[in-house]
Formats: sequence, C-alpha cells, structure tokens
Amino acid sequence: MADYYPLIARAVAGLPQNTDEARRALYDRARNALVTQLHGKELSEPNIAHEQRTLEEAIRKVEMEVGGQSKSAAEEVNVRCRVCGHSNTISRHTPAFGTALICARCSKPLGLRVSNPREHPYTTSFDVQLWFGYKACSLLHARCPHCDETNYSIVIPEQAYNVPFYWNRKQENPNAAFVVNAACQHCKKAFVIEWDVDPR
Repeated sequence: MADYYPLIARAVAGLPQNTDEARRALYDRARNALVTQLHGKELSEPNIAHEQRTLEEAIRKVEMEVGGQSKSAAEEVNVRCRVCGHSNTISRHTPAFGTALICARCSKPLGLRVSNPREHPYTTSFDVQLWFGYKACSLLHARCPHCDETNYSIVIPEQAYNVPFYWNRKQENPNAAFVVNAACQHCKKAFVIEWDVDPR
C-alpha cells in the first residue's frame, strides 16, 4: 500500500496559488492518475478500492492541515439517511464528478428519492441544487457493467444526461471527450462513464 499523504502534501505546497479550486483540480488529477495506474497492474478490485480509499484519506488529511480543523468542519454538513438513519458527513462544496451521494451504511441515495432508476436514470441539476445546494451538477443512477446493480446518485456535469453517454468496465473509446471514474456501490468494482462529446 502506498503512502499518498507526502505526495499530495508536496503537490499542494507546490501550487502557484493555493486556492480551494486549485486544490480540487489537483485532487481530481491525482484520482484519475491513480485509477489509470492501478488498472495497469494485476490487482484485485478490493485492492483497487483500498488504494482509492487510502488516497481519499490522504486528501482529507491535507485539507484539514491546509484549512484547519474549524474550516474543515464548517465546509461539511451531516445528512441523516432516510432509510437507515445513519449520519453521513458530506461536503458543502460541489463534490468531484464520480462521487456517489449515498449513505455510507446502506448505499441508498441521500435526500433524493429514486422510484425507478431504469425509467428515470438521472436527477436534474435543479433538484440537486434544491436538495443539496450543489451547482453545475446532476446525478446519474447508472447500472454497474459488472453486476448490473443500480449505482445511485453519481455526480456528473449539469447537462451530461442530455449528451449520449455509456458505461463500461473500462474505457472503450480512447478518444472519449469526457470520462468519469466510478466504483460500484455493490460489487465494489471500478467502471467508467464515457461521453463522446464533452458535456461541461
């Protein structure tokens, strides 16, 4: 298992402008680079998921040090799951694309009711802003290409559901204009969502 903390901390320290936006962009690049690197190795899906969690813990640690504990707490909010009652901590800022706004305990969507994800596979940006206050994003309820189970509330660009897209076990189109990496909430295997036209 790699120790990602010193790598992330050095990268943040080397930013020309250490702003929230610059750090989020750096973290997204690190996440994408890790997924690419891990899929180039012969690792099991649980090991891949473990490495991704380790990276997220390193990012969280760096953010707490950069902004201080009080700032970090002010940028988070607790949302109680309507299904199981579990208290989930989520960011007040719009999450990175590929993040799933689901309960950490039961994997049901937070705040939003999805009656039939096969008939309504996305949630519009209007509803996302209404429920969470997040701007410029919508939510996709994608089926996992490995186990065919529904993955709820994956954050995607605002109008991305209006542009043709598809999900695969790995990136099929090397010329895809936009790709979101996700991990199945059920079988824990990684998959990708691809757009031939950039939806941002």
